[in-house]
Amino acid sequence: MGTQSTADADQNRPDTRDNEPMSFTRRTMRWYLQSKIDHSSIHRTSGWTLLLALVVTTVLATGLNRYQMALLDGISPLLEATRTLVHPTLIVYIPLTALVIGVILMRYGSLSLHDLGVVKRDLPLGIATLASAWILMQIMGAYTMYSNGTPLQVSPTWTTFDPFYIFGDFFGQLLGNAPFEEIVFRAVLLVQLYKLLLARIPRIPARISFLIVLVVSQAIFALYHIPSRLMAGVSLESLLPAIILPFIIGIVLALVYYRTGNIFVPIVLHTFLNSPMMVVGTGSTGMATVFVLMIVIVIGWPLLESGFNSLRSQWAEGALSITNHSPRSRPFAWFLIVTFGVSWTAWFLQYTRPNPMDIPGIVLFFIGGIGPFLGALFVSGRTGIETFRHRLLRFRVPISRYVGVLLAPLGMALGFVVVLAGIQGSQFSAETVYPLSAYPGMLISGILFGGLEEPGWRGFAQAHLQKRFSWRSASLIVGIMWVLWHAPLFIIPGTTQANIPIEYFALLGIGLSIVFAWTFNWAKLSVPILILLHGGINAAQGWSGVLETGLMSHAMGAMVAVVWIVALLALLSSHTGIYTPLSVLENSRTLDTSD
Repeated sequence: MGTQSTADADQNRPDTRDNEPMSFTRRTMRWYLQSKIDHSSIHRTSGWTLLLALVVTTVLATGLNRYQMALLDGISPLLEATRTLVHPTLIVYIPLTALVIGVILMRYGSLSLHDLGVVKRDLPLGIATLASAWILMQIMGAYTMYSNGTPLQVSPTWTTFDPFYIFGDFFGQLLGNAPFEEIVFRAVLLVQLYKLLLARIPRIPARISFLIVLVVSQAIFALYHIPSRLMAGVSLESLLPAIILPFIIGIVLALVYYRTGNIFVPIVLHTFLNSPMMVVGTGSTGMATVFVLMIVIVIGWPLLESGFNSLRSQWAEGALSITNHSPRSRPFAWFLIVTFGVSWTAWFLQYTRPNPMDIPGIVLFFIGGIGPFLGALFVSGRTGIETFRHRLLRFRVPISRYVGVLLAPLGMALGFVVVLAGIQGSQFSAETVYPLSAYPGMLISGILFGGLEEPGWRGFAQAHLQKRFSWRSASLIVGIMWVLWHAPLFIIPGTTQANIPIEYFALLGIGLSIVFAWTFNWAKLSVPILILLHGGINAAQGWSGVLETGLMSHAMGAMVAVVWIVALLALLSSHTGIYTPLSVLENSRTLDTSD
């Protein structure tokens, strides 16, 4: 039952056909059957080890399905204590993984983590796949709703189920079911059967061997699902169609692994197939998007890999790479990790409260809002904190800048009202506009619950990206991240975002990012100016009462129109302050206070 440290038989086997002219079919097959798996570095275990692993997996999985009610009763205290954040799926697959992978394959079969496809350096691509696939699923969900004429809204899953259960189900798949099945049926069964076949029948061409093993291994994967299908109530007549889908999905996931050589990629895609985590749209749209993405990876992986490697090499020295673990050398990536981690955790805890807008809920909302500030402090460290502090405390700017950022939001608010009046016509009423005396209080609230984002988004992110990109490009990058950062607020009752259509908020956020970036440079990288402007915009929105008119689409249309008029003027501006080299501004301790 030991291992045979032998390379693939095809590695040293000469292929005399390489010197012959190849047909289009053979060239196509060679292109699509290119593999990133280094078979020669993977040890071969025995067929008996594989058989034992499959038998134990099937028997245990069947038994757990058969007695799942008794299992749920036994772990109910844990489920109740965690509100199913610790999901039954995770609880089941932890011992299954330990026995089958840890004991049988690694201990008994002498396979290492490398032989199982688990390689630390492959993790960044898995994380990139997780983020990009999830974003693509939400985009397709929103597009599907828009094309069907359905108003964009949060997926009903979030109102039907406890969010703890939704996250528990997702992490149960990501850390339990998906890695177990991908390692056993793709990284081990597919590769080990291939090596066994080449060792036993070396005369079969390597590509034919792979096709045989691909079909056989994934047929075993499909048959593995029969007991669960029968216990789920599937009749014998419907059994064949019920296992065809796992067979097809298994084939595609195997090809994804074969093409990428990275087990984390199929693990992520498998997770989303079982638990789509749709914020916008339906689960079926998310699963269809993932399946199409799998096909795209299989067909175009060489091009995708080339693009990924190109981006990684271009950003290796700074802005957007996370391949180096040091926050100091990869500041923007780590800024996003800390910002999203702090904010989304706080907002998730707020969402789970019976009344999200009670005093503890407001505190959690505030903590989430200063996530970018905390992210900027984290990545600045000892070496960068001095520069960040100068931006944060840069109060000595021309007085005209302060007057401008205090009056501009009021001007924009009046613009909201005028445009809204033009849209609504006779339906418009100015009664929603608050007295001017209410504005100072709204300004303070706007600073506390909005303005304090600016030390992170503009004070760090915009300034950092401007070292590598133009201010316009940097503002678009920051704007997209800024909009995505707000995503959890759309499902928290009582927040402004919960009452705003997502597409309008996205346009508004990117437009304001451009305006804020222009103002940031115009104010000589002064963060206090941006805090005042952001707080003023929030206050002006509330003071104008445009969101209380009862015609949300008209109100948001007015706001988007005014913001983008200002944003376009900023983009076309040739103000010299915009083009002042960032290094000059950073090295300037005292600034000219004249216009």
